[in-house]
Amino acid sequence: MILTANPFYRFDGIKPGSSLNSARGKLGLQRGLHIGLNWWYFSSDGGIVVKVRGNKVLEIGPANARFTQGRHNQLRFLKSFGSFALGAGDMP
Repeated sequence: MILTANPFYRFDGIKPGSSLNSARGKLGLQRGLHIGLNWWYFSSDGGIVVKVRGNKVLEIGPANARFTQGRHNQLRFLKSFGSFALGAGDMP
């Protein structure tokens, strides 16, 4: 998984700083997973992962859809990154 907070990078017009509602509409986000301070959303095909806090997209990036089909696999995918996915790497 590669995530970026750089607004230069976009997926279907969604970039860091976009609203969650915009991301839901354009990316077809599935139900979110709440881990630590953040909510994590995957696109309907599992190919895009979005990190959200509040109603704001913090980071966005591609994910290997092979490992992100279904909630169980999505949670396992995120937890495989350890404390990173749990929010320990977040800057205030």
